[in-house]
Amino acid sequence: VAEEVEVIGRPCHGVNRLMQKFPNVLKEFQYVKGGAHVDKALVIRDAGNKDAQELKTVMQAMISNRRYSFPVKLLVVVKELEAWLLADEDAVKAVTGKKATRVQNPENVSNPKERLQSILSEARISYTAEIARKIAANARVEALESRCQSFKQFQEAILDC
Repeated sequence: VAEEVEVIGRPCHGVNRLMQKFPNVLKEFQYVKGGAHVDKALVIRDAGNKDAQELKTVMQAMISNRRYSFPVKLLVVVKELEAWLLADEDAVKAVTGKKATRVQNPENVSNPKERLQSILSEARISYTAEIARKIAANARVEALESRCQSFKQFQEAILDC
């Protein structure tokens, strides 16, 4: 039986805003549950075609002099999160109504956001955050696990601590 987990999200709306805001958002998390214990905080961003380890080092430096009452995991995942959305062609089809071509390794697609936008455009659908949520809601975890190494790392970070 799966344990009920409360997730409290704070979307930062883009990597630039995330990099500016996340240390203060983490500070706020100390009070987000009215003083009750927070198990952990995950700060997740995509690499945006930059070196993931370098970005993680920069993020760590931004909070190195801060102390939180919970563990903090910094995650720099695939170059663009759209790679994960491409991992399950059935999820894309559920939103577009059109069969999507299987991408063998979505994390190797040079521009996954552009590729997803193209697929959606063919179905006369604009790419929005809501469309991304719909694709993600239809995605099978097994498809992401088997086709996206960074998704497995993401899962491990969620289960860790």
